[in-house]
Amino acid sequence: MPPKRQRKRVEESSGDAVPTSSRSTRASARIQAQDNAAAATDNTAASTSSEPSTKRKKASTTAKAPAPPKEKKKPAPKKSATKKTGVPARKCSTPADEDPKPDTVKKVTAASKKNSSVPNPVAPQPNGSQQSLSGPNGDASSSSTTASTQQAPPRPVTPPVPTVPQLAQPPAELKVQPYTAQRSLALFQKYADSDDPNVIGPEGFESLCTEGGIPLEGALPLILAWQMNAKEMAKISKEEWAQGTEKLKIASLPALAAVLNDLQNMLIMQQGVVAAKKTGNKKDQDIYDKTVYTAYGQDTKAAFGKLYTYCFGMAKPEGSRNIDMETSCAFWSVLLGPQYPIVKDILEFINEKGTYKATNKDLWSMMLEFCQTVNPSLQDYEADGAWPTLLDDFVSWQKVRLGLPEGMSAAGAEE
Repeated sequence: MPPKRQRKRVEESSGDAVPTSSRSTRASARIQAQDNAAAATDNTAASTSSEPSTKRKKASTTAKAPAPPKEKKKPAPKKSATKKTGVPARKCSTPADEDPKPDTVKKVTAASKKNSSVPNPVAPQPNGSQQSLSGPNGDASSSSTTASTQQAPPRPVTPPVPTVPQLAQPPAELKVQPYTAQRSLALFQKYADSDDPNVIGPEGFESLCTEGGIPLEGALPLILAWQMNAKEMAKISKEEWAQGTEKLKIASLPALAAVLNDLQNMLIMQQGVVAAKKTGNKKDQDIYDKTVYTAYGQDTKAAFGKLYTYCFGMAKPEGSRNIDMETSCAFWSVLLGPQYPIVKDILEFINEKGTYKATNKDLWSMMLEFCQTVNPSLQDYEADGAWPTLLDDFVSWQKVRLGLPEGMSAAGAEE
Protein backbone atom coordinates (compact mmCIF):
# COMPACT_ATOMS: atom_id res chain seq x y z
CA MET A 1 0.00 0.00 0.00
CA PRO A 2 1.27 3.54 -0.80
CA PRO A 3 1.86 5.71 2.20
CA LYS A 4 -0.76 8.27 3.39
CA ARG A 5 1.44 11.15 2.33
CA GLN A 6 1.23 10.07 -1.27
CA ARG A 7 -2.51 9.56 -1.03
CA LYS A 8 -3.04 13.11 0.28
CA ARG A 9 -0.89 14.47 -2.53
CA VAL A 10 -3.09 12.68 -5.06
CA GLU A 11 -6.23 14.15 -3.58
CA GLU A 12 -4.78 17.65 -3.57
CA SER A 13 -3.69 17.36 -7.14
CA SER A 14 -7.23 16.72 -8.31
CA GLY A 15 -8.24 20.28 -7.40
CA ASP A 16 -12.03 20.22 -7.43
CA ALA A 17 -14.33 18.00 -5.51
CA VAL A 18 -15.21 14.72 -7.15
CA PRO A 19 -18.61 13.13 -7.09
CA THR A 20 -19.22 10.22 -4.81
CA SER A 21 -19.69 7.64 -7.56
CA SER A 22 -16.64 8.77 -9.39
CA ARG A 23 -14.76 8.85 -6.18
CA SER A 24 -15.65 5.25 -5.35
CA THR A 25 -14.75 4.09 -8.82
CA ARG A 26 -11.51 5.92 -8.63
CA ALA A 27 -10.82 4.47 -5.21
CA SER A 28 -11.49 0.99 -6.50
CA ALA A 29 -9.14 1.52 -9.39
CA ARG A 30 -6.54 2.91 -7.10
CA ILE A 31 -6.87 -0.09 -4.74
CA GLN A 32 -6.65 -2.46 -7.70
CA ALA A 33 -3.54 -0.73 -8.90
CA GLN A 34 -2.06 -0.91 -5.46
CA ASP A 35 -2.87 -4.67 -5.26
CA ASN A 36 -1.27 -5.23 -8.64
CA ALA A 37 1.81 -3.32 -7.53
CA ALA A 38 1.98 -5.36 -4.32
CA ALA A 39 1.60 -8.61 -6.26
CA ALA A 40 4.34 -7.53 -8.63
CA THR A 41 6.56 -6.73 -5.67
CA ASP A 42 5.85 -10.14 -4.13
CA ASN A 43 6.63 -11.92 -7.43
CA THR A 44 9.91 -10.04 -7.74
CA ALA A 45 10.89 -10.97 -4.20
CA ALA A 46 9.93 -14.59 -4.80
CA SER A 47 11.92 -14.78 -7.99
CA THR A 48 14.89 -13.19 -6.28
CA SER A 49 14.75 -15.60 -3.32
CA SER A 50 14.34 -18.72 -5.49
CA GLU A 51 17.27 -17.94 -7.81
CA PRO A 52 20.02 -19.48 -5.61
CA SER A 53 18.04 -22.69 -5.10
CA THR A 54 17.46 -22.93 -8.83
CA LYS A 55 21.12 -22.53 -9.46
CA ARG A 56 21.88 -25.18 -6.86
CA LYS A 57 19.33 -27.51 -8.41
CA LYS A 58 20.85 -27.00 -11.84
CA ALA A 59 24.27 -27.57 -10.41
CA SER A 60 23.14 -30.78 -8.73
CA THR A 61 21.39 -32.15 -11.79
CA THR A 62 24.25 -31.35 -14.10
CA ALA A 63 26.45 -34.44 -14.58
CA LYS A 64 29.98 -33.94 -13.48
CA ALA A 65 32.68 -34.82 -15.90
CA PRO A 66 34.64 -37.91 -14.79
CA ALA A 67 37.94 -37.07 -13.21
CA PRO A 68 41.00 -38.36 -15.04
CA PRO A 69 42.32 -41.65 -13.52
CA LYS A 70 45.09 -41.17 -11.09
CA GLU A 71 48.35 -42.81 -11.95
CA LYS A 72 49.11 -45.77 -9.72
CA LYS A 73 52.28 -45.43 -7.88
CA LYS A 74 54.64 -48.31 -8.30
CA PRO A 75 55.24 -50.09 -5.01
CA ALA A 76 58.62 -49.46 -3.59
CA PRO A 77 60.90 -52.51 -3.69
CA LYS A 78 60.75 -54.52 -0.51
CA LYS A 79 63.66 -54.19 1.70
CA SER A 80 65.65 -57.28 2.47
CA ALA A 81 65.35 -59.00 5.80
CA THR A 82 68.85 -57.91 6.61
CA LYS A 83 68.05 -54.17 6.32
CA LYS A 84 64.68 -54.43 8.00
CA THR A 85 65.33 -56.70 10.92
CA GLY A 86 69.09 -56.78 11.11
CA VAL A 87 69.10 -60.60 10.77
CA PRO A 88 71.39 -61.88 8.04
CA ALA A 89 69.68 -63.72 5.21
CA ARG A 90 69.68 -67.48 5.51
CA LYS A 91 72.35 -69.19 3.48
CA CYS A 92 71.81 -72.48 1.70
CA SER A 93 73.84 -75.28 3.20
CA THR A 94 76.45 -76.91 1.06
CA PRO A 95 77.51 -80.53 1.10
CA ALA A 96 80.65 -79.42 2.87
CA ASP A 97 78.53 -77.86 5.64
CA GLU A 98 76.34 -80.93 6.00
CA ASP A 99 78.97 -83.64 5.79
CA PRO A 100 82.01 -83.16 8.03
CA LYS A 101 83.71 -86.31 6.73
CA PRO A 102 87.04 -85.92 4.94
CA ASP A 103 87.13 -86.38 1.19
CA THR A 104 88.96 -89.68 1.50
CA VAL A 105 86.15 -91.19 3.56
CA LYS A 106 83.71 -90.15 0.84
CA LYS A 107 85.87 -91.86 -1.77
CA VAL A 108 86.11 -95.01 0.34
CA THR A 109 82.30 -95.15 0.48
CA ALA A 110 81.87 -94.28 -3.18
CA ALA A 111 81.48 -97.96 -4.11
CA SER A 112 78.05 -98.03 -2.50
CA LYS A 113 76.92 -94.77 -4.08
CA LYS A 114 78.22 -95.38 -7.59
CA ASN A 115 75.31 -97.65 -8.51
CA SER A 116 72.63 -95.83 -6.53
CA SER A 117 70.19 -93.81 -8.60
CA VAL A 118 69.49 -90.19 -7.71
CA PRO A 119 65.78 -89.27 -7.60
CA ASN A 120 64.78 -87.08 -10.56
CA PRO A 121 61.53 -85.42 -11.64
CA VAL A 122 60.42 -88.30 -13.85
CA ALA A 123 57.46 -90.46 -12.95
CA PRO A 124 57.23 -94.03 -14.29
CA GLN A 125 54.00 -94.75 -16.16
CA PRO A 126 52.08 -98.05 -16.19
CA ASN A 127 52.87 -98.60 -19.88
CA GLY A 128 56.57 -98.31 -19.24
CA SER A 129 56.95 -94.78 -20.56
CA GLN A 130 58.12 -91.87 -18.50
CA GLN A 131 56.32 -88.60 -18.00
CA SER A 132 58.17 -85.53 -16.89
CA LEU A 133 56.72 -83.70 -13.91
CA SER A 134 58.28 -80.41 -14.94
CA GLY A 135 56.46 -77.62 -16.73
CA PRO A 136 57.01 -76.37 -20.27
CA ASN A 137 59.80 -74.12 -19.06
CA GLY A 138 61.54 -76.91 -17.23
CA ASP A 139 60.19 -76.01 -13.80
CA ALA A 140 57.88 -78.05 -11.64
CA SER A 141 55.54 -75.18 -10.69
CA SER A 142 53.17 -75.56 -13.65
CA SER A 143 52.51 -79.19 -12.83
CA SER A 144 52.22 -78.86 -9.07
CA THR A 145 48.41 -79.13 -9.24
CA THR A 146 48.52 -82.26 -11.37
CA ALA A 147 51.21 -83.81 -9.20
CA SER A 148 49.21 -83.12 -6.04
CA THR A 149 45.98 -84.63 -7.42
CA GLN A 150 47.63 -87.64 -9.07
CA GLN A 151 50.82 -88.64 -7.37
CA ALA A 152 53.09 -91.12 -9.08
CA PRO A 153 54.21 -94.19 -7.11
CA PRO A 154 57.48 -93.65 -5.25
CA ARG A 155 60.53 -94.55 -7.23
CA PRO A 156 62.68 -97.05 -5.35
CA VAL A 157 66.32 -96.20 -4.90
CA THR A 158 68.73 -98.74 -6.28
CA PRO A 159 70.72 -100.16 -3.35
CA PRO A 160 74.50 -100.08 -3.31
CA VAL A 161 75.64 -103.21 -5.09
CA PRO A 162 78.81 -104.84 -3.70
CA THR A 163 81.58 -104.31 -6.18
CA VAL A 164 84.36 -106.71 -7.01
CA PRO A 165 87.30 -105.73 -4.81
CA GLN A 166 90.09 -104.02 -6.68
CA LEU A 167 93.75 -104.78 -6.17
CA ALA A 168 96.51 -102.29 -5.61
CA GLN A 169 98.77 -101.83 -8.62
CA PRO A 170 101.84 -99.76 -7.81
CA PRO A 171 103.71 -98.20 -10.71
CA ALA A 172 106.47 -100.39 -12.11
CA GLU A 173 109.11 -97.68 -11.70
CA LEU A 174 108.78 -97.77 -7.92
CA LYS A 175 111.57 -99.83 -6.40
CA VAL A 176 111.19 -102.16 -3.48
CA GLN A 177 113.53 -101.26 -0.68
CA PRO A 178 114.34 -103.37 2.37
CA TYR A 179 112.86 -102.21 5.62
CA THR A 180 114.75 -99.89 7.88
CA ALA A 181 113.36 -97.43 10.39
CA GLN A 182 115.03 -94.55 8.53
CA ARG A 183 113.44 -95.49 5.19
CA SER A 184 110.05 -95.86 6.85
CA LEU A 185 110.38 -92.43 8.45
CA ALA A 186 111.44 -90.86 5.15
CA LEU A 187 108.37 -92.31 3.46
CA PHE A 188 106.16 -90.91 6.21
CA GLN A 189 107.68 -87.44 5.93
CA LYS A 190 106.96 -87.40 2.21
CA TYR A 191 103.20 -87.46 2.83
CA ALA A 192 103.03 -85.69 6.20
CA ASP A 193 101.09 -82.44 6.48
CA SER A 194 103.05 -79.27 6.01
CA ASP A 195 101.27 -77.72 9.01
CA ASP A 196 101.81 -80.75 11.24
CA PRO A 197 104.78 -82.92 10.26
CA ASN A 198 103.75 -85.57 12.80
CA VAL A 199 100.52 -86.49 10.98
CA ILE A 200 99.54 -87.76 7.55
CA GLY A 201 96.22 -86.02 7.02
CA PRO A 202 93.47 -86.70 4.47
CA GLU A 203 95.34 -85.03 1.61
CA GLY A 204 98.55 -86.89 2.34
CA PHE A 205 96.63 -90.14 2.79
CA GLU A 206 95.03 -89.69 -0.61
CA SER A 207 98.37 -88.89 -2.23
CA LEU A 208 99.95 -91.94 -0.62
CA CYS A 209 97.22 -94.23 -1.97
CA THR A 210 97.23 -92.62 -5.40
CA GLU A 211 100.98 -92.84 -5.88
CA GLY A 212 101.01 -96.38 -4.49
CA GLY A 213 98.29 -97.53 -6.89
CA ILE A 214 95.90 -98.26 -3.98
CA PRO A 215 92.23 -97.71 -4.99
CA LEU A 216 90.30 -95.48 -2.64
CA GLU A 217 86.99 -97.14 -3.57
CA GLY A 218 86.97 -100.39 -1.67
CA ALA A 219 88.33 -102.16 1.38
CA LEU A 220 92.06 -101.51 0.87
CA PRO A 221 92.09 -98.11 2.66
CA LEU A 222 90.26 -99.76 5.57
CA ILE A 223 92.83 -102.54 5.74
CA LEU A 224 95.62 -99.95 5.63
CA ALA A 225 94.10 -98.01 8.53
CA TRP A 226 93.63 -101.29 10.42
CA GLN A 227 97.26 -102.33 10.01
CA MET A 228 98.40 -98.92 11.19
CA ASN A 229 95.85 -99.04 14.04
CA ALA A 230 94.84 -95.52 13.11
CA LYS A 231 92.31 -93.87 15.39
CA GLU A 232 90.77 -91.84 12.58
CA MET A 233 90.01 -92.59 8.98
CA ALA A 234 92.44 -91.11 6.45
CA LYS A 235 94.71 -89.90 9.24
CA ILE A 236 97.87 -91.63 10.47
CA SER A 237 100.10 -90.29 13.19
CA LYS A 238 103.86 -90.65 13.16
CA GLU A 239 103.78 -93.12 16.04
CA GLU A 240 101.09 -95.24 14.40
CA TRP A 241 103.06 -95.32 11.16
CA ALA A 242 106.30 -96.31 12.88
CA GLN A 243 104.67 -99.21 14.77
CA GLY A 244 102.70 -100.46 11.78
CA THR A 245 105.54 -100.44 9.30
CA GLU A 246 107.86 -102.08 11.81
CA LYS A 247 105.35 -104.87 12.38
CA LEU A 248 104.96 -105.49 8.63
CA LYS A 249 108.61 -104.71 7.83
CA ILE A 250 107.75 -102.38 4.95
CA ALA A 251 109.41 -99.13 3.90
CA SER A 252 108.22 -98.67 0.29
CA LEU A 253 104.94 -98.28 -1.54
CA PRO A 254 105.24 -101.54 -3.56
CA ALA A 255 105.66 -103.49 -0.32
CA LEU A 256 102.68 -101.71 1.22
CA ALA A 257 100.52 -102.48 -1.83
CA ALA A 258 101.56 -106.16 -1.71
CA VAL A 259 100.59 -106.67 1.92
CA LEU A 260 97.21 -104.96 1.42
CA ASN A 261 96.43 -107.13 -1.61
CA ASP A 262 97.34 -110.31 0.26
CA LEU A 263 95.20 -109.43 3.28
CA GLN A 264 92.21 -108.54 1.12
CA ASN A 265 92.44 -111.76 -0.87
CA MET A 266 92.72 -113.85 2.28
CA LEU A 267 90.21 -112.16 4.61
CA ILE A 268 87.58 -110.68 2.29
CA MET A 269 87.83 -112.75 -0.88
CA GLN A 270 88.57 -115.93 1.12
CA GLN A 271 91.15 -117.12 -1.39
CA GLY A 272 93.23 -118.91 1.18
CA VAL A 273 96.67 -118.28 2.60
CA VAL A 274 99.68 -117.80 0.36
CA ALA A 275 102.68 -119.41 1.99
CA ALA A 276 105.80 -117.36 2.49
CA LYS A 277 108.68 -118.02 0.15
CA LYS A 278 111.61 -119.68 1.79
CA THR A 279 114.62 -119.27 -0.45
CA GLY A 280 118.14 -117.92 -0.18
CA ASN A 281 117.79 -115.98 -3.42
CA LYS A 282 116.82 -112.40 -2.62
CA LYS A 283 115.07 -111.98 -5.96
CA ASP A 284 112.62 -114.76 -5.11
CA GLN A 285 111.91 -113.61 -1.58
CA ASP A 286 108.75 -111.86 -0.50
CA ILE A 287 108.97 -108.08 -0.62
CA TYR A 288 107.66 -107.85 2.94
CA ASP A 289 107.84 -109.92 6.08
CA LYS A 290 104.86 -112.32 6.10
CA THR A 291 105.04 -113.15 9.79
CA VAL A 292 101.90 -111.17 10.60
CA TYR A 293 100.15 -112.33 7.45
CA THR A 294 100.83 -115.98 8.28
CA ALA A 295 99.53 -115.49 11.80
CA TYR A 296 96.26 -114.13 10.41
CA GLY A 297 96.07 -117.14 8.11
CA GLN A 298 95.90 -119.54 11.02
CA ASP A 299 92.37 -118.30 11.83
CA THR A 300 91.02 -116.15 9.05
CA LYS A 301 87.57 -115.91 10.61
CA ALA A 302 88.96 -114.43 13.80
CA ALA A 303 91.27 -112.14 11.81
CA PHE A 304 88.36 -110.80 9.76
CA GLY A 305 86.40 -110.28 12.99
CA LYS A 306 89.21 -108.04 14.24
CA LEU A 307 89.14 -106.01 11.03
CA TYR A 308 85.34 -105.73 11.14
CA THR A 309 85.28 -104.64 14.79
CA TYR A 310 88.06 -102.13 14.22
CA CYS A 311 86.13 -100.45 11.38
CA PHE A 312 83.19 -99.64 13.66
CA GLY A 313 85.40 -97.93 16.23
CA MET A 314 87.31 -96.06 13.56
CA ALA A 315 84.16 -94.84 11.75
CA LYS A 316 82.30 -93.86 14.92
CA PRO A 317 82.55 -90.13 15.66
CA GLU A 318 84.25 -89.21 18.90
CA GLY A 319 81.78 -89.07 21.75
CA SER A 320 79.09 -90.95 19.81
CA ARG A 321 77.86 -94.52 20.18
CA ASN A 322 76.57 -94.88 16.64
CA ILE A 323 77.61 -94.43 13.04
CA ASP A 324 75.18 -93.15 10.45
CA MET A 325 73.39 -95.69 8.27
CA GLU A 326 74.92 -94.38 5.05
CA THR A 327 78.44 -95.11 6.29
CA SER A 328 77.30 -98.46 7.67
CA CYS A 329 75.90 -99.53 4.31
CA ALA A 330 79.06 -98.44 2.54
CA PHE A 331 81.25 -100.45 4.92
CA TRP A 332 78.97 -103.50 4.77
CA SER A 333 79.10 -103.30 1.00
CA VAL A 334 82.90 -103.53 0.77
CA LEU A 335 83.53 -105.73 3.83
CA LEU A 336 80.63 -108.21 3.76
CA GLY A 337 79.26 -107.94 0.24
CA PRO A 338 81.96 -109.86 -1.62
CA GLN A 339 81.66 -112.94 0.61
CA TYR A 340 77.99 -112.98 1.71
CA PRO A 341 75.34 -112.76 -1.06
CA ILE A 342 72.55 -111.95 1.41
CA VAL A 343 74.12 -108.53 2.00
CA LYS A 344 72.81 -107.33 -1.35
CA ASP A 345 69.22 -108.01 -0.25
CA ILE A 346 69.79 -106.41 3.16
CA LEU A 347 71.13 -103.23 1.59
CA GLU A 348 68.20 -103.13 -0.83
CA PHE A 349 65.79 -103.47 2.11
CA ILE A 350 67.48 -100.66 4.06
CA ASN A 351 67.39 -98.33 1.06
CA GLU A 352 63.77 -99.12 0.25
CA LYS A 353 62.55 -98.50 3.80
CA GLY A 354 64.66 -95.42 4.41
CA THR A 355 63.69 -95.31 8.11
CA TYR A 356 66.90 -96.60 9.67
CA LYS A 357 69.21 -93.73 10.53
CA ALA A 358 72.11 -95.14 12.55
CA THR A 359 73.91 -98.31 13.60
CA ASN A 360 74.94 -99.09 17.16
CA LYS A 361 77.57 -101.59 18.21
CA ASP A 362 75.04 -104.39 18.78
CA LEU A 363 73.57 -104.09 15.28
CA TRP A 364 77.05 -103.86 13.80
CA SER A 365 78.23 -107.10 15.43
CA MET A 366 74.93 -108.94 14.87
CA MET A 367 75.00 -108.06 11.18
CA LEU A 368 78.21 -110.05 10.80
CA GLU A 369 76.78 -113.00 12.74
CA PHE A 370 73.59 -112.91 10.67
CA CYS A 371 75.57 -113.02 7.42
CA GLN A 372 77.73 -115.86 8.68
CA THR A 373 74.82 -118.02 9.91
CA VAL A 374 71.84 -117.20 7.66
CA ASN A 375 71.85 -117.82 3.92
CA PRO A 376 69.65 -116.03 1.33
CA SER A 377 67.02 -118.80 1.51
CA LEU A 378 66.51 -117.98 5.23
CA GLN A 379 66.55 -121.67 6.09
CA ASP A 380 69.06 -121.01 8.87
CA TYR A 381 67.07 -118.16 10.37
CA GLU A 382 65.66 -118.72 13.85
CA ALA A 383 62.70 -116.52 14.66
CA ASP A 384 63.28 -116.99 18.39
CA GLY A 385 66.81 -115.62 18.15
CA ALA A 386 67.61 -112.27 19.73
CA TRP A 387 68.15 -110.48 16.44
CA PRO A 388 67.99 -106.68 16.15
CA THR A 389 64.74 -105.21 14.90
CA LEU A 390 66.26 -104.27 11.56
CA LEU A 391 67.13 -107.89 10.80
CA ASP A 392 63.72 -109.18 11.95
CA ASP A 393 62.06 -106.63 9.69
CA PHE A 394 64.31 -107.68 6.84
CA VAL A 395 63.33 -111.34 7.20
CA SER A 396 59.61 -110.45 7.14
CA TRP A 397 60.17 -108.24 4.09
CA GLN A 398 62.20 -110.95 2.32
CA LYS A 399 59.55 -113.61 2.90
CA VAL A 400 56.85 -111.40 1.42
CA ARG A 401 59.13 -110.62 -1.47
CA LEU A 402 59.83 -114.31 -2.13
CA GLY A 403 56.20 -115.29 -1.57
CA LEU A 404 56.97 -117.41 1.47
CA PRO A 405 54.47 -117.98 4.26
CA GLU A 406 55.52 -117.00 7.75
CA GLY A 407 57.73 -119.67 9.28
CA MET A 408 58.84 -121.21 5.97
CA SER A 409 62.16 -120.76 4.20
CA ALA A 410 62.82 -120.68 0.48
CA ALA A 411 64.31 -124.15 0.62
CA GLY A 412 61.12 -125.50 2.29
CA ALA A 413 58.96 -123.90 -0.38
CA GLU A 414 60.97 -125.53 -3.15
CA GLU A 415 60.53 -128.99 -1.59
